[in-house]
Amino acid sequence: MLHSAGPGFRVAVPDDWQLSTSESGTAVGTVFRPARGRGSLLQVYRVTGGSGDPCEVLVEDSKGLSSRDGYLRISLGAKDTTGCEIVYEIPDGETNGTAHAVGRLTVASDGSRWVLLGVGPAAEAKAVRTRMAAALGSFRPE
Repeated sequence: MLHSAGPGFRVAVPDDWQLSTSESGTAVGTVFRPARGRGSLLQVYRVTGGSGDPCEVLVEDSKGLSSRDGYLRISLGAKDTTGCEIVYEIPDGETNGTAHAVGRLTVASDGSRWVLLGVGPAAEAKAVRTRMAAALGSFRPE
Protein backbone atom coordinates (compact mmCIF):
# COMPACT_ATOMS: atom_id res chain seq x y z
CA MET A 1 0.00 0.00 0.00
CA LEU A 2 1.17 3.45 -0.91
CA HIS A 3 0.45 6.33 1.42
CA SER A 4 -1.13 9.17 -0.48
CA ALA A 5 -1.78 12.64 0.75
CA GLY A 6 -4.90 14.63 0.21
CA PRO A 7 -5.76 18.06 1.55
CA GLY A 8 -5.35 17.72 5.31
CA PHE A 9 -4.77 13.94 5.57
CA ARG A 10 -2.71 10.89 4.68
CA VAL A 11 -4.20 7.51 3.79
CA ALA A 12 -3.06 4.18 2.33
CA VAL A 13 -4.29 3.30 -1.14
CA PRO A 14 -3.22 0.37 -3.33
CA ASP A 15 0.07 0.87 -5.18
CA ASP A 16 -1.61 1.13 -8.59
CA TRP A 17 -4.12 3.80 -7.46
CA GLN A 18 -3.80 7.53 -8.00
CA LEU A 19 -5.52 10.78 -7.18
CA SER A 20 -8.42 11.41 -9.56
CA THR A 21 -7.84 15.09 -10.27
CA SER A 22 -10.99 15.37 -12.39
CA GLU A 23 -13.16 14.32 -9.45
CA SER A 24 -11.33 15.72 -6.44
CA GLY A 25 -12.43 19.07 -5.14
CA THR A 26 -14.31 20.71 -2.34
CA ALA A 27 -17.73 19.27 -3.28
CA VAL A 28 -16.65 15.62 -3.30
CA GLY A 29 -13.52 15.66 -1.18
CA THR A 30 -10.60 13.68 -2.51
CA VAL A 31 -11.03 10.66 -4.78
CA PHE A 32 -8.47 7.94 -5.47
CA ARG A 33 -8.99 5.38 -8.27
CA PRO A 34 -7.04 2.58 -9.89
CA ALA A 35 -4.73 3.87 -12.64
CA ARG A 36 -6.69 1.69 -15.07
CA GLY A 37 -10.42 1.22 -14.85
CA ARG A 38 -13.16 3.11 -13.11
CA GLY A 39 -15.14 0.50 -11.15
CA SER A 40 -13.48 1.20 -7.78
CA LEU A 41 -12.62 4.23 -5.67
CA LEU A 42 -11.76 5.58 -2.26
CA GLN A 43 -13.30 8.95 -1.43
CA VAL A 44 -12.23 10.96 1.63
CA TYR A 45 -13.90 14.12 2.86
CA ARG A 46 -14.21 16.17 6.02
CA VAL A 47 -17.63 16.63 7.62
CA THR A 48 -18.06 20.24 8.68
CA GLY A 49 -21.73 20.41 9.60
CA GLY A 50 -24.78 18.30 10.03
CA SER A 51 -26.01 16.22 12.89
CA GLY A 52 -23.92 15.24 15.87
CA ASP A 53 -25.06 11.65 15.30
CA PRO A 54 -22.53 9.98 12.98
CA CYS A 55 -25.10 7.53 11.57
CA GLU A 56 -27.45 10.40 10.70
CA VAL A 57 -24.59 12.08 8.81
CA LEU A 58 -24.01 8.95 6.71
CA VAL A 59 -27.73 8.52 6.00
CA GLU A 60 -27.98 12.16 4.95
CA ASP A 61 -24.87 11.88 2.77
CA SER A 62 -26.32 8.86 0.97
CA LYS A 63 -29.82 10.31 0.61
CA GLY A 64 -29.41 11.08 -3.11
CA LEU A 65 -28.26 7.53 -3.78
CA SER A 66 -30.89 5.88 -1.60
CA SER A 67 -33.69 7.31 -3.75
CA ARG A 68 -32.35 5.53 -6.88
CA ASP A 69 -33.90 2.32 -8.17
CA GLY A 70 -31.86 -0.66 -7.10
CA TYR A 71 -30.35 0.92 -3.97
CA LEU A 72 -30.04 -1.65 -1.18
CA ARG A 73 -28.82 -0.70 2.29
CA ILE A 74 -27.14 -3.75 3.76
CA SER A 75 -26.25 -2.33 7.17
CA LEU A 76 -25.95 0.83 9.24
CA GLY A 77 -24.49 0.89 12.72
CA ALA A 78 -22.23 2.54 15.25
CA LYS A 79 -18.52 1.72 15.15
CA ASP A 80 -16.06 2.40 17.93
CA THR A 81 -17.45 5.00 20.33
CA THR A 82 -17.82 7.96 17.97
CA GLY A 83 -18.15 6.58 14.44
CA CYS A 84 -20.65 4.84 12.20
CA GLU A 85 -20.56 2.58 9.16
CA ILE A 86 -23.00 2.22 6.28
CA VAL A 87 -22.83 -0.59 3.72
CA TYR A 88 -24.94 -0.55 0.58
CA GLU A 89 -25.16 -1.74 -3.00
CA ILE A 90 -26.34 0.27 -5.97
CA PRO A 91 -26.43 -0.16 -9.75
CA ASP A 92 -23.16 1.08 -11.20
CA GLY A 93 -23.37 2.95 -14.49
CA GLU A 94 -19.58 2.81 -14.99
CA THR A 95 -19.46 -0.99 -15.14
CA ASN A 96 -23.11 -1.82 -15.88
CA GLY A 97 -23.03 -4.00 -12.78
CA THR A 98 -23.65 -3.50 -9.10
CA ALA A 99 -21.36 -1.46 -6.87
CA HIS A 100 -20.66 -2.40 -3.25
CA ALA A 101 -19.93 0.55 -0.96
CA VAL A 102 -18.62 0.82 2.59
CA GLY A 103 -18.76 4.27 4.17
CA ARG A 104 -17.27 5.02 7.56
CA LEU A 105 -17.51 8.23 9.55
CA THR A 106 -14.58 8.47 11.92
CA VAL A 107 -13.62 11.11 14.46
CA ALA A 108 -9.94 12.10 14.60
CA SER A 109 -8.08 12.77 17.84
CA ASP A 110 -8.47 16.52 17.22
CA GLY A 111 -12.27 16.13 17.06
CA SER A 112 -12.55 16.59 13.29
CA ARG A 113 -15.02 14.26 11.55
CA TRP A 114 -14.10 12.48 8.32
CA VAL A 115 -15.87 10.09 5.97
CA LEU A 116 -13.99 7.41 4.06
CA LEU A 117 -16.01 5.70 1.33
CA GLY A 118 -14.74 2.61 -0.44
CA VAL A 119 -16.54 1.43 -3.59
CA GLY A 120 -15.98 -1.50 -5.91
CA PRO A 121 -17.84 -4.17 -7.85
CA ALA A 122 -20.28 -6.16 -5.69
CA ALA A 123 -18.55 -9.36 -6.81
CA GLU A 124 -15.41 -7.97 -5.10
CA ALA A 125 -17.05 -6.97 -1.80
CA LYS A 126 -14.30 -8.67 0.22
CA ALA A 127 -11.63 -6.64 -1.63
CA VAL A 128 -13.58 -3.42 -0.94
CA ARG A 129 -13.64 -4.33 2.77
CA THR A 130 -9.89 -5.12 2.74
CA ARG A 131 -9.04 -1.77 1.09
CA MET A 132 -11.26 0.05 3.57
CA ALA A 133 -9.58 -1.66 6.53
CA ALA A 134 -6.18 -0.56 5.23
CA ALA A 135 -7.41 2.98 4.59
CA LEU A 136 -9.02 3.28 8.03
CA GLY A 137 -5.97 1.83 9.77
CA SER A 138 -3.64 4.29 8.04
CA PHE A 139 -5.84 7.39 7.97
CA ARG A 140 -4.17 10.38 9.63
CA PRO A 141 -5.51 13.94 9.53
CA GLU A 142 -2.73 16.52 9.35
